[in-house]
Amino acid sequence: MTEMYVSRLSDGLPVHFYAGLLRVGDEVKEINGIAVSGLSLDAVLDMIALSSKLVLKLQPTEPTTLM
Repeated sequence: MTEMYVSRLSDGLPVHFYAGLLRVGDEVKEINGIAVSGLSLDAVLDMIALSSKLVLKLQPTEPTTLM
């Protein structure tokens, strides 16, 4: 089973724009209602590139705590 994770946010918007919505480490479960489990990275990138609108279903990363 292939797992896809958000590795970086690089669209030029300030990081706080996504505050609470999208974080590095979140697991991508679906794109536009299609499960990404088992798909290759190239297939997922094609789905993103060919979409005019993206609806992501994510599993949030566990929040980190400072000690």
